[in-house]
Amino acid sequence: MLHMKQIHLCSEKNVDTNTRFPDEIRSLASFIRSHRKVWPLVADYLARVRYGSSPELHSKTLDFVRIAYSRRWGSLTQEQQIKLTELMRGIYNVPYTPPNQEDPRTRFLEYIVYSSDSLNIEHVRRKNIQCSLRLKRKKQYHRIVEGKSDWDVAFLGKRMLELHECKVNVSNFIPESQPYELWPNEIRNKLDFMKRHDDYAKKNNLRCFIYLTGLDTGQGRSKQVLSDRGYKCIRVIGPEEMDALL
Repeated sequence: MLHMKQIHLCSEKNVDTNTRFPDEIRSLASFIRSHRKVWPLVADYLARVRYGSSPELHSKTLDFVRIAYSRRWGSLTQEQQIKLTELMRGIYNVPYTPPNQEDPRTRFLEYIVYSSDSLNIEHVRRKNIQCSLRLKRKKQYHRIVEGKSDWDVAFLGKRMLELHECKVNVSNFIPESQPYELWPNEIRNKLDFMKRHDDYAKKNNLRCFIYLTGLDTGQGRSKQVLSDRGYKCIRVIGPEEMDALL
């Protein structure tokens, strides 16, 4: 029987958490945890405003979330409202140079997941970011699932795995209106990589929770499309489900 202590979470990109999660990301997360009611409006704001958007779009979106989440926004003092506005806009000041860096909004989402409790594992033994799951054989670490992909966040517990792939907008990642045959290879390969971890877990009598985790809402269509395409093991979650992580 496979023992969980045999599985290692190996970093794939030698990621430095201080660099990946700078002060702008940590400060916004800290504010949210001190004022949990604002989480849905922050998630909505970040999901709507792309990196590099105009100041006008930032202002229009801020006006929108103020109205759409008026009670949550109104729960803050004027000083706190100003502070939250600065913190949300500060995410867009984090350096971003594609393709070697990821959108700061994705990194913020990753930090929320990584710095929070697992959704399913009561006693987390190990956790890591930008990592693969590997077994050590003859002084070398071998992936339990072949492929070049990695996990944004992974948690290990006693015979349990919780694995997250973070996307700002899940509905943009899943080609909902296209036939499966026309989906880009990059997306199909990623989903297959995720599914193979579930297959591995079943063969080894492990409980495995696989998440496609986003900041957007209304992901019902994406859930159905994934299920119809054979990826029922992938659970799609958004801000509402993630509230438990905070």
